[in-house]
Amino acid sequence: MESGTFEDAAVHFTVKKWALLDLSLKEPYKDVMKGILRNVVSTRKHQKIENEYQNSGRKLR
Repeated sequence: MESGTFEDAAVHFTVKKWALLDLSLKEPYKDVMKGILRNVVSTRKHQKIENEYQNSGRKLR
């Protein structure tokens, strides 16, 4: 299974559109983007560990 990247899920605003975005929406946006980044990093770490086990000849549960 191929994992996605941050760019696959991120929503980008131009500087102009960001300036127009209501202040009450900026913090939730930042929180969501941080969550996406954490999930991508976590998935990558999990894949790396899984690949290391498979390459060592061991089987995961």
